[in-house]
Amino acid sequence: MNYYSTHGYPKPPNWAEAELLLQTRLEFLKSSGCRYVAVASWVSTDPDPSSLRMLERAGFAPLATIRGY
Repeated sequence: MNYYSTHGYPKPPNWAEAELLLQTRLEFLKSSGCRYVAVASWVSTDPDPSSLRMLERAGFAPLATIRGY
């Protein structure tokens, strides 16, 4: 089943499922010996929240902001 946002990009059916997917992937990486994980996110300008808050709850912190991207 595919889910699409108003912009046509794939979107999870809800943020709870997206957080579960993130935690599952992070657990896999940790159990495989991975010590560092880098991700990219953008601040959403539409009514839908961006993934930034979800990543912060998982322990990630912004390192840089690219203006105008």
